[in-house]
Amino acid sequence: PKSLVFALAGPIGEESTQLTNCPWVVTPKRLVERFRLDHVILFNDFEALGLCLPGLKPMDLVAVGGAVWAVGAYNGFVKQRNLIQESWRQVDVELNRRYELIPNLLETVRAFAAHERNTLEGIVRLRSQAQQLAGAERGGVPSAERAAVEEQLTSAVRGLMVSVEAYPELRSNQNFLELQRQLAETEDRIAAGRRYYNANVRNYNTRVE
Repeated sequence: PKSLVFALAGPIGEESTQLTNCPWVVTPKRLVERFRLDHVILFNDFEALGLCLPGLKPMDLVAVGGAVWAVGAYNGFVKQRNLIQESWRQVDVELNRRYELIPNLLETVRAFAAHERNTLEGIVRLRSQAQQLAGAERGGVPSAERAAVEEQLTSAVRGLMVSVEAYPELRSNQNFLELQRQLAETEDRIAAGRRYYNANVRNYNTRVE
């Protein structure tokens, strides 16, 4: 054949089309060059189904209706899954921000509250463990192990913030107060991001069921 028509799952662009159900990008120019064609035409899959309807017999419409539902349902699952991944990436940004803040916070606390050594060492260990698990995931959704470690880290940092109330000099230190403010804001964004992520996961699971 010298000409081909493709129906694709995704919005059709002028020069290329990003599929919604896989990470492929389809480019008509490259298809022409690769297969030595004269023409390549791209249609959205729903548009293609619509163009086919006038040529179908009444008994065929039920089958096509089922196909349209299946395609729509599948694309919906893909979009929901992508939303889950994107919402987790937003949480991950804030978790990495917390990883960056913790060392400076611990150094400041250590200078005024040496008696909190065990607490500080525990936070260092949890931070290191969380970072290792985050690196292994490479941007994917969190494992149950990482989620548990992050929760322990959150509790440990909160416990430290309660402990420092016993050190007036530390509580009046401007560097500590600024780090405390930044950490509190980061924790708030983490909590909000987790709520959004969990809501998307629940919606996806409900749809699957």
